[in-house]
Amino acid sequence: MAGRVWLSSGAEFVPFDGIVGRAGGPDAEDAVLAGRNGIGLAAGWRESAKQPLVINAGAAAFSSWDEEEVRRRLVRSGTAAWRDVQGANRVASYEVSLFQLLPIAVERKRKRLSSYAEVLLGEVNKEVLSEDARYKPFVRLAARALYACGLDNGIVELAEGEQGRCFVARITLPSLADYRLGHWKEAVLRLEDELGAGVREREMDRERERERERELEQVRERGQGQGQGQEQEQEQEQEQVREQGQGQEPELAQEQEQEQEQEQEREREREREREREWVVTTSSSILIGADPEFLLLDGDGRVVSAARYLEGGHGAGCDAVVVRGQIRYPIAELRPAPAATPDELARNIRKLLQQASQRIPSEPPLRWAAGGMPAAGFALGGHIHLSGVSLTGRLLRLLDSYIAFPLAMIESSAEQSRRPKYGFLGDFRLQPHGGFEYRTLPSWLVSPLAAKAAFALALLCARETNTLSYCPAEEERYVAAYYAGDSEVLRGCLDQLASSMASTSSYHELAQWIEPLLISIRQGKKWDTEADLRTKWRIPVGSGEDRSPANHANRSVRVLE
Repeated sequence: MAGRVWLSSGAEFVPFDGIVGRAGGPDAEDAVLAGRNGIGLAAGWRESAKQPLVINAGAAAFSSWDEEEVRRRLVRSGTAAWRDVQGANRVASYEVSLFQLLPIAVERKRKRLSSYAEVLLGEVNKEVLSEDARYKPFVRLAARALYACGLDNGIVELAEGEQGRCFVARITLPSLADYRLGHWKEAVLRLEDELGAGVREREMDRERERERERELEQVRERGQGQGQGQEQEQEQEQEQVREQGQGQEPELAQEQEQEQEQEQEREREREREREREWVVTTSSSILIGADPEFLLLDGDGRVVSAARYLEGGHGAGCDAVVVRGQIRYPIAELRPAPAATPDELARNIRKLLQQASQRIPSEPPLRWAAGGMPAAGFALGGHIHLSGVSLTGRLLRLLDSYIAFPLAMIESSAEQSRRPKYGFLGDFRLQPHGGFEYRTLPSWLVSPLAAKAAFALALLCARETNTLSYCPAEEERYVAAYYAGDSEVLRGCLDQLASSMASTSSYHELAQWIEPLLISIRQGKKWDTEADLRTKWRIPVGSGEDRSPANHANRSVRVLE
């Protein structure tokens, strides 16, 4: 029975449902909950075509760290640790339990009682919180901390200081026994239901595929039957032509034979077209969306508020930031309709840029700027939305590996300063439409080439989550290089990334958008945050003058399109 959950102690696999009855352990349609002692899979399991979904694969490594190593990783990702707070009083404590980085319980811990009272009261010493205004910030902080430690499941203890700010006080792992109790058990049962539903859906897809193949074979057989009849007729016609040609000029007989050959080739092409019409498209129902940001800069490089022109707009609006304690809306944001392909989403974005261009006057002259941080203090995002796919820690680490890392290889050194406050790895947010928003990326509006590559790579990761074997976001040296802005070290994973994605079934379709980015990275190109983004998106720029800085054309940096 496929679609099962297994518990791994490192030495053996135990089916969560307790029904052993299947040899060989987990397969590609199962999930494994890793314990403190490791995954328990054979070496090279990542390279297997039948790798299961492994949840909490980093549990064994985490268990070996001391407090200082945990703190170091938290600080690197921009997560505040309680032990760094000097002289502060803890006014409240909370426990956030996460399963696949999503909350299954948020509890406020009451003031500590005596040991005897705690034994008597047990869980009464905790108060379960509902989804109020403070619930979401707690969950986001806990998920950020857990992800920074390479985990998917865990209990994050948060300490609240006197000023109301929360810090990470401790991270603990659920035991394998915990998964059979309370909200952990409920989470595992939901996972089993999801896995089972996925298995049934894939079986239905395979049955539809088999039915279409049968229909295609019938079309081919009919075509062959028609072709044989036509060949007999053509042979008779050719014989007549030869008989007639004996009394005709040789040139005329040759022309008639050529016409017949051309007609035969046209019929073969019609048959090939009929087959193409019956070929099943493998694209799934996964959709991609986005909400990229950009700035409006005047001739002196000062930010002009987008709210002057885009507030209340349809598809193009403005985003809020806090400036000296006040909420401002200086950042322009596009909200294109979702799409199934990179080209379609790029067209939707260009359409919104055209609409925004009509609303923003050409005088005074303004430069439209994007990238990670085109102006000091303004970190811009190029968030990508995915729907039709489940959020997992594995998918987030693939998005980090295949999109965030390559884009970090082409950004300028100035843009790297947005991290870790912005652009930290694994940044996500659930969306009302049922999908999620991947928030790590800088604003790729600066380059249509990079934008389309990011869209294609997002689709690749979503479709091939179970087949992409290489994941450098799980390797410490590359994570450290990302946060340090060391693009040279990051480029060390590029060839293996390219090889891994090229081995997937989706790559043939998506390569046209991905390979230009890979070529640009190998050529040492960087995207140009000093250019007006409208130029590369083919949006008219006022009177046509170049609004980039005066020294733009003289710079020696190789520029990405």
